[in-house]
This record gives sequence, structure tokens and C-alpha cells, in this order.
Amino acid sequence: ALIKQIAFDQYFGFKLLKGEGDFQINNHLLRFKDCRLLTEHSNLDLDLRFDYSDWDRLGDFLDSVYITADIRPSEFGMEDAAAYAGAIRGMDELIQLEGGVNGCVNNMTLCDFTCHLGEKSFFAGNFTLKNITDINNVEWNLIFDESNFCLHDIERFTLPQGKTITLPKIVKRLGDIQLYGSTSGYLPAISTDLDIHTGVGKLYAGLSSSENYNNIDIGGSISSSNFNLGKLIQNNDLGIVSFDMDVDAESDLRDDNPDYLATTKGSIQSHIKRFDI
Repeated sequence: ALIKQIAFDQYFGFKLLKGEGDFQINNHLLRFKDCRLLTEHSNLDLDLRFDYSDWDRLGDFLDSVYITADIRPSEFGMEDAAAYAGAIRGMDELIQLEGGVNGCVNNMTLCDFTCHLGEKSFFAGNFTLKNITDINNVEWNLIFDESNFCLHDIERFTLPQGKTITLPKIVKRLGDIQLYGSTSGYLPAISTDLDIHTGVGKLYAGLSSSENYNNIDIGGSISSSNFNLGKLIQNNDLGIVSFDMDVDAESDLRDDNPDYLATTKGSIQSHIKRFDI
């Protein structure tokens, strides 16, 4: 059916101000083609499809409904998502989106995807996210083609229940951060293969961590050819440092030790190629 205009309010807070497009629905499929949706928080232009085994699966939307979307340049308000997913209520960001989406909410792949948020932050690439409504068990596989993370935007970004992120002062001195490469895993097992560009220099991080009984094994390498250590730690007696560093460490992961990173111990072998003082 070709819908020229539709609008509705739902009891849990979602309000569609205007919708149009080619619409199809049955007990296994809900599809919108050439769809334009305007809500109180979003302005979307996309092709959107929901697949499900029967009507009852719509009640388990996060895990049982398969989403396929081709998103043309659009604006999406997180408050619209929170209307359907109470676990993320309190997030109120407006995000600019473009790209492909495949999967359920809790097992989703974003293909050739670009996302802009805040004043200057964006990322583009291919991303897979699992368990995103359970913040303690999120899994990811993120491939960054290009990106810019403005730390001011990060601190203003609202998390579920309206919480925000407070960054340490030393992290703020890094300035805007650009990532190129990939990272995957879950806490505490993470793998990174990233070129990291910051306001105080460039780093390469090829690191991995893995669970080993009651420990986390951490290993890999970090290198830089022009890192301004003095600017980072606010010491005018120090300047540019260039190094290759190999890391071999472990942390205590027992259940009675929530701050496992504080127990990290191990060895670092470093080749200092330049150290300005």
C-alpha cells in the first residue's frame, strides 16, 4: 500500500508526526520502502524492513526481530529508541546517520556506515555490536575507515539513566582523537590494531587481552615516532619521544576484585629512539 501520510501517538511515548512511503505488513514482515518519517526527535529517509517468525515476536523486539535498513542521510533522536527500549532511557542525543543496517538490535551489523554526533565527532566504517542493551556484556567488532572523537562531545554524550562520561584530565590533554584500524572483543578480552592520531602525537597500538582462569593476559606492542610526552604530562622539561614498546602483563580477574586493572603487573621492553629534554 502506498501511504501518502500517516501520524499516530503510542502509549509508551513514541509519536509519529508524519510518515509516508510504500508499506507492507503481514504476520512475518513489516516493510517500508522509500520511507520518510518525521517524529518529535527524528527525521528519517530510508528503506526499512522488519522480519519476524510471528506476531508474538514483536513483543521481544530487541532479540527476535531482524532489521534490514538502507538509511539515506537522516537524523535520529535516541529518545525515539528509548521509547521502545527502556534499558537506554535517558539517552537524548541527536545523531546523523547514513549507511546499511542488518540484524537484531542486540546483534547488529552496520555496513558502510557513517555517524555524526555532537559538534565535531564522527566515525565511518563497518561495525558489529552485540548485547548493546546490557552495557556490562557488550561485544563489538569495529573497523574504522576514518573518525574524529572530540572529547568535549564525549563528555556531553548522555548514557542510559541520563549518566555522562567524566574523562581524566590527562586524557583531555590528548585533544581530538582520530582512529584508523580495528578493535574487537568484550570486556575484558579485547584486541586492537589501531593507528591513533591525537593532539600530542601519533601512536600505533597492537594489543590484545584474554581471560586465563583468574587472570587477564595482556600483550602486544605500542609505538610512536613523534609523541609529545611533555605536553601530555605538563612538564616543560620534556618534549618529543619516539619509541617501540613490547608489553607482557597480567591482571587479577577474580570475582572479588572489581578493579582488576589496578592489579596489572608485568614487563615492558622499550626501544627509545628519541627523547627530547
